[in-house]
Order: sequence, then C-alpha cells, then structure tokens
Amino acid sequence: MIRKRLGQLATAVTTAALLGALVVAAPVSAQTPGWTILNLQKLPPVVADGGVAGYSFTIKNGGKSNISALYLTDTYVGVPVYLSNSRGTTCQLSPDLRCAFGALNAGATIDVVIAYTVGTTDFSDTFKLDSTGDPAGGNNSHGDSFLKSVTTTVSTNPNFDGGFTTSSSQVLSTNQTLGNGNKQSTSLVSPASLIPATIEDGITTGVPCSISQCTHLIGEWSNLSVNGGATYGIAFKVTIMVWGGAVPGGVTAADIFVLHTRDNGTTYPITTACNSATAPTNAECITVTKVGNNFKIVAWLFSNGNLRGGY
Repeated sequence: MIRKRLGQLATAVTTAALLGALVVAAPVSAQTPGWTILNLQKLPPVVADGGVAGYSFTIKNGGKSNISALYLTDTYVGVPVYLSNSRGTTCQLSPDLRCAFGALNAGATIDVVIAYTVGTTDFSDTFKLDSTGDPAGGNNSHGDSFLKSVTTTVSTNPNFDGGFTTSSSQVLSTNQTLGNGNKQSTSLVSPASLIPATIEDGITTGVPCSISQCTHLIGEWSNLSVNGGATYGIAFKVTIMVWGGAVPGGVTAADIFVLHTRDNGTTYPITTACNSATAPTNAECITVTKVGNNFKIVAWLFSNGNLRGGY
C-alpha cells in the first residue's frame, strides 16, 4: 500500500513538472501593432473615365506601444499622379508606391492624400501598413499588417466629367455637341487644385425649385459638386450652353437668368449682369449671349449646387 501511494505521488509530481515545462516552452505570440487607417475619403466618389481618383486618409498608431518602423504600400501597379503626407516623407513612387515613415509613436497620426489616373472601369486599390514595406497582400499571415480596400466608380456618361483636380483652373466639360439628344452642355473652371470637382447635366427631374421664377425653365439642370460644397471668396466660372430648340420662340438673351439651387435645397435667381467677362467684381452674376441658334450662359459663383436657365 505504501509503495502504491509513493508511486502515485511520483507520477503526479512528474506530470506537474512536464506541464510546467510545456507552459515555459510554449511560444509567446507577438502583439499586433496598433496601426490603422481612419477616415478614408474618396475624392470624389465618382470620376470620369480617364480622370483622376483621389483619396485622403489618416494613419494612426492606436496602440499603447511605439511602432519602430512603419511602411505604406498598395496593390495598384503604377505611379500615383499626386501624393502628399503630413510628415513630409519623400516616398518611392516608381514602379510602385512605398512610403517608409520610420517610427510612429503611440497615439500619433500621419495624414495622406494620394491620387491615380483611372481607365474606363471602376478603380480599386488596397492600402497596406506593415513593418517591412512588402507589397500589399503579402506578409500578412501573422497579423503583421493592416489592409484597407477602396473602390471608386468610373463613369463613361458623356454628360458627366470630373475627378480630383491636379492643376489650378482645370477645365471640366460635358458633351459640347448640342441637339435634340443633348440639349445642354456644361463646363467648369475649377477654383483650386487638389480638390474633388464634378459636373453633370442632362438632369430634368429631382431638383427642388419652388420659387416663382421656376415657372418658366429652359434646357436642363446642371449639377456642380466643387470641393464638397465649399464656399470660395473669389468667384469661379461656369459656362452653360443651351440648345436653341430647348428655348421657347420669342425668348431673347436679355430675358434669360439663372436659377441656383443650393445643396440645402433652397433656390434663388441670379439676374445681375457681370461687369467683366474675365474677372467680374459684382459676382454672383451672369452674362447671356446668343451663339448661332443656341444660348450661352456664363455664371460666376461662390459655391456649387444645381443650375438651370429660366426666363
């Protein structure tokens, strides 16, 4: 009996020792860094074919520990047309994106703006944060990277133009050939570079317009989306061409004004004649002329919205 108890005690001690050894020898998994990508914005959500898709986002170390080496790469094979970051780091652009930011302390952030030229189909990309700078999609089997995917819609509609502007005074234009199938064309001179800007016409319904001047409309609505609806201190130029067949007989250039429906749904008329063709000092204002059988309306505005001629 004593020998049996001693044998049981020896077995228990041996088992405990082995379990202890296993606990000591078990590998310890490294904690995933606190990197993340926040506030990813499409600049703009829809771009014209052949245009530029822009993105802005914030890289943040949301963990408690400092990140000793931080890299940003992406899946798109090609050179971005624009890249900036708040740290001022000079990144590798060719043949592919690779930003070596170095250390990122706990709680610190880096703001990034990047833009690519698109083709004729929707544009997709995946941004990656890691500690090696390997292309996105690799080196992520052990939780040592962070991926963020995004897709921008690409429009081939001839009544649409726009994207991320890469130069100041960049001109956007819809189909300029007027006729019964295209009653209105629109062009916009962007008020600034490195902003999202789009224009679209061919719109006949869905725009609020309830003031008395909305009773007699010509042409179609033209929608402008300029830098998320920002208001500018200096007016920017919009040109609308209206097919003569969309204007009732007897209406002259002197009879035509512009209705501007803001993003908040309120509408007001613009009737003031511009005192200059290039840089009027009395904006918001318009200049209306007849070109052949068609009508040309040049408007100088401080903010975007929907525009349509009236009489």
